[in-house]
Amino acid sequence: MTTHQNQPQDRLREIYAKIKDFEGKAKELRNELDHEIEGLRDKDSKLYRQFEDVKYASTAAFYEIRQGFEKASDSLREAIKKAGHHFQ
Repeated sequence: MTTHQNQPQDRLREIYAKIKDFEGKAKELRNELDHEIEGLRDKDSKLYRQFEDVKYASTAAFYEIRQGFEKASDSLREAIKKAGHHFQ
């Protein structure tokens, strides 16, 4: 075969290699996002438990728990914001 005849095959190989590369990057991103989502779920469950504690807390303990709840909710909000950058 001449060089001219190999051009379509070379282009197809190049395209196939690019697709494989994209598949690998997509898999890495999926793994990263799954990890971030799991972290968000963990923070969310801790926040929910704190919220449940507030319902049964005395007035004095309420303020302590509320401060912890506010810190945890701010942390969760920030984590969601960071994770959201992947979807833009």
